[in-house]
Amino acid sequence: MTIQQRIILFFILITALLLSVIALMWYRLTLQQELTQAQKNRYESYRLAVQLKNTADELTQMARTYTHTGDPRYLEYYRHILAIREGKEIRPKHYDILFWDKISPEMDFISPKTGTKISFQALLKRYDISSQERTALHEAKKYADKLTELERQAFHLMELASHDDSLSGANRLTAQQLLYGAQYRRDKAKMMQKLSDYFNLVDRRTSTKVQAIAQRTRQIDFAIFTLILLMLFLALFSWFHSRRKIVHPLRELIDWTKKLKKGSFEFEGTIQGEDEIGQLARSFTHMADTIHQSLNDLNVKAHTDRLTGLPNRMALEIEMQRLHLAVKYYGIHCNVVLIDLDHFKSINDRYGHDVGDRVLVHFAHLLQKHIKVPQIAGRWGGEEFLILTKELTCTQAKGLVESLRREVEQDAFPGGIHVTFSAGISPIEVDESIDAALRRADAALYRAKRLGRNRVETQEQDAP
Repeated sequence: MTIQQRIILFFILITALLLSVIALMWYRLTLQQELTQAQKNRYESYRLAVQLKNTADELTQMARTYTHTGDPRYLEYYRHILAIREGKEIRPKHYDILFWDKISPEMDFISPKTGTKISFQALLKRYDISSQERTALHEAKKYADKLTELERQAFHLMELASHDDSLSGANRLTAQQLLYGAQYRRDKAKMMQKLSDYFNLVDRRTSTKVQAIAQRTRQIDFAIFTLILLMLFLALFSWFHSRRKIVHPLRELIDWTKKLKKGSFEFEGTIQGEDEIGQLARSFTHMADTIHQSLNDLNVKAHTDRLTGLPNRMALEIEMQRLHLAVKYYGIHCNVVLIDLDHFKSINDRYGHDVGDRVLVHFAHLLQKHIKVPQIAGRWGGEEFLILTKELTCTQAKGLVESLRREVEQDAFPGGIHVTFSAGISPIEVDESIDAALRRADAALYRAKRLGRNRVETQEQDAP
């Protein structure tokens, strides 16, 4: 898998997890709103029953106070409370918060000019309650209405007493007995029982819904927590993966470039795979191999004579320096042999340069055939060649060159040309430079030419 594909996959996974978390949080918010609505519904359901109870209690309070005091204001208050419950008068603002407890005989009740007329039955339809709960409230309202009938009977007795003084005491007592009697208390107890049943029904319904919402909320919280852990794990995995697959290989590639800059072409590493970095590493190593091969080819070309294939003057000079060190530090016998083909200019003039080049190539072939490792032979320039002998004394080197001279003298060169060479040999001494050895070899070569050519002469260091 490529790096680009891994990045796309990581982005897709993170996006999917993030969207899942957002969706779950949105769903959790919806559940919270449902919980709030359920709690509000529970409160409103309680409030509805409490309104019925409070109204019944207020009616009882006003009716009993009226039978005890005969004060018509309490009768008036009673009629207002009943009219508000039945939706015949406007419901005052904040009516449910201890409204009538704030009204004293010294204060007249003033009905509000603006507001809503709504009966208890209409309030029942406004709230979302179950059929059982609605039935329980209807039953409670039925007993509340029975209490109202008894209260009206007591008011009728009080009205008769106000018209006939002889009936005043008896009617007042009878009216009080109606409001404190067993039937009144039974109806009041039945109303409270129905309200208690209603409260229990509301508790069961709302508690079940709240518990269900709470359980789903816990499940969602666990899912959100799990997804967040997955996101953290994916982030950590991506961090370690990127370090192992991207950062470390890139650092290794940087090390490779530093090695390449220093001229090293051997790269040992663990960069593998088919991703972009793996492809880059393979391209880099291929490029390095190509450069290395090209440099080797250039090095070979730079140190090889193009015509003969022998080491050229540059390569021979490097080898001479090495032999000089071998003589200086290890005491090995080494010699410099300068060879010059006799009358080579006349061959070029007579037969042409092409034939002359073929003669040089043929001589180089004989030189390579005759001179073996650790001896080194190369072209010094033009028709001059150089042999560097190692582990041979000057006499042994002369014997080697004499053997080569005889072979060349007897060999058939291209075009049937007879070819010979002259050579000068000089040992490489510890206390002198390579240039000194070359000068003595060159002097020996010219002495061989002066003595008739086709011969080998030696020139050792002069005694001090």
